[in-house]
Amino acid sequence: MNNSQEYNVLTYNQISSNESRNLSLREKPAVYAWYRSFNNLIDCDTAENFLLAIDSYFDAKVSDKFNGKLGYLYDITIQESGGSLSEKRYNLLKKIAQKPNKREILSKILKDAELLQSPLYVGKAINLRKRIGDHISGYSELLNRFENAGINFRQCVLRYKYIDISDLEMLNDDAEEAVYLVEEILTRLSPAAFVRKPG
Repeated sequence: MNNSQEYNVLTYNQISSNESRNLSLREKPAVYAWYRSFNNLIDCDTAENFLLAIDSYFDAKVSDKFNGKLGYLYDITIQESGGSLSEKRYNLLKKIAQKPNKREILSKILKDAELLQSPLYVGKAINLRKRIGDHISGYSELLNRFENAGINFRQCVLRYKYIDISDLEMLNDDAEEAVYLVEEILTRLSPAAFVRKPG
């Protein structure tokens, strides 16, 4: 059994084409999660661009749109958003944005902390390379769901961990069913807002 705690992290550009996925990902079982990346803050050359980039994170939704009924009279739609900063905190952000060295420090802090966010999506795959290709090509519809929420898939990072097939086969004769079990446990314990249903 592989007890390594190491997770792999790839940017969108490292997996955006078939060729890059062939170099970066294996055709092995895995669990994975998508996160928003804060990498574009580092490239902001002016205070205005820096604030626009941060505002774009606040403007994006952090969940799918869910429609439902409340009783028999009301149709409701809910969608989670991060909200905006208080006036006091936003004024501090504007002050920090004026100095290139301070923008760089805040960008680095946010970049280092990006995997502390709740994942946008948690999934499983029997063949990780193929499944990530499905997401990037739009075949799985996750790309459209992110875009509809204002999240740029190109600014997301993938975090994943391969699972030894022998471990899955030890859990259950049908390894694919074992992967579904692992996915459902993960999505119930760390809910990702773009997962439509656990497992």
